[in-house]
Amino acid sequence: MKNKLFIFSGIVIAVSLLCVLFYTHSINKSHSDVDLIVSFDVEPGDTSKVIAAKLHDEDLISSEFLFYLYVRLSERGSDIIAGTSNLSPSMSIVEIVDELVTDTPVEQTILTIQEGLTVDQINEKLVSVGAVLGDEFLSAVVNFDDYDSYSFLNKSEIVDLKYPLEGYLYPDTYYINAESFNSEAFIKVMLDNFEKRVVDSGVMADCFPDYTTHECVIMASIIEREVFGEKDRAIVSGLFWKRLENAWTLGADATLLYVTDDNVITSKELLLDSPYNTRRNPGLPSGPICNPSVSSIRAAFNPVDSKFWFYLTTLDTGEVIYSKTNEEHNLNRIKYL
Repeated sequence: MKNKLFIFSGIVIAVSLLCVLFYTHSINKSHSDVDLIVSFDVEPGDTSKVIAAKLHDEDLISSEFLFYLYVRLSERGSDIIAGTSNLSPSMSIVEIVDELVTDTPVEQTILTIQEGLTVDQINEKLVSVGAVLGDEFLSAVVNFDDYDSYSFLNKSEIVDLKYPLEGYLYPDTYYINAESFNSEAFIKVMLDNFEKRVVDSGVMADCFPDYTTHECVIMASIIEREVFGEKDRAIVSGLFWKRLENAWTLGADATLLYVTDDNVITSKELLLDSPYNTRRNPGLPSGPICNPSVSSIRAAFNPVDSKFWFYLTTLDTGEVIYSKTNEEHNLNRIKYL
């Protein structure tokens, strides 16, 4: 009987030691070796369980239970402060908690990337807040080579463009540390955001027949710069696809403005021999002309069929006026422009 009790006690001790070793190893082991900086927010009132779930959703930890267990056993839950921290999947649970309880907040800059900005304009914003110098961000976009990590990027279609990632850098509000800013890491944050907000949400479920996903993103970028409003974007999308299907030119001024980098098109520029001159050349331009909103992407993938072939936007109110014929369109130009 004593021998059995001794053996049982030994087993319990061994199992307990193994559990302790596993626990210690797990909380000190990084979730992955991905060197990515994620801006993580703890809201006032967030419990340890809520924080664990949010960390898991952001793919910063592999186990909500282990995080919660460590916080409970270490009695550090009450020390976690509300605010924004820069975290990474390469950090361990212990390191993440250390960051969340620090009383030295990370210097954060709020960076709003508006819908419809180009890569050039994003670079200008980063320069204005002191995150980069010169063309650092532009160079990072040109030299990007992690295409395999993003299923929605077709390298063969975009690698030869001036800015290969134009159209896929998700417009949103980001929290950055200007002093430690890294362009390559920020690009991945924006692409991850595109994947989460656009791809994973099903917005890109089906493209217009016979066109690639990238071509639909090109269309979304044109819609973004041409019209505002969910309803008008869907109608103009149908109008544009109809023009393409019937070998018409798109006639979108926004595509030419992308290469002229101006707000006004001159008569000389109308003759420009460029794939972005959709008044002169049929088909889509070579690449997206901005980084579009979800609204425009949804419109490109879900066009509304109509009887219209032409449209214009009034200068005073931005109202979209549609026409069925060129004659009617010319009359509307006289009336509204």
